[in-house]
Amino acid sequence: MKKLMLILGILAIFQSCGIIKHPIKEETVIRYVDSIKWHDSTVTTYLTKEKVVEITKPLDTLRMETTYAKAEAYLDTNMQALRGYLENKDNIPVKTQIKWKEKIVYKDSIIKKEIPVPTPYEVVRYPKSYWWFMGISLAALAFIGLKFYFKKLI
Repeated sequence: MKKLMLILGILAIFQSCGIIKHPIKEETVIRYVDSIKWHDSTVTTYLTKEKVVEITKPLDTLRMETTYAKAEAYLDTNMQALRGYLENKDNIPVKTQIKWKEKIVYKDSIIKKEIPVPTPYEVVRYPKSYWWFMGISLAALAFIGLKFYFKKLI
């Protein structure tokens, strides 16, 4: 009987030893670096330079014209003055350059980390050998209990 108890005790010690394994999730950490390249947000217009030179007699009217404007000048003899006017033309296309802002995002470095995943609950599953061992242990305890019970009665 002592041998049976010793064997059952040794089996109980070896069955209770085990390793708890937690799932591990591998996470990739990417560091983003923002770089903002600022451009001008103004509109730049370019007009071509033109030079017009005209000569007329003193009492004649001087008329000049460029791509963007018309001009006229004459001598007013009644008032003893030089008169003139300058008029811009309509619907003349002007070359414009629009500058803007833009944002550049690039990946700087990639680091891989192993992070243990917390489980919301642990599912405990016992192997069949545990159930067999429990049945044998209960049967042995019942046998020992009955043996002591009947010894006291006799």
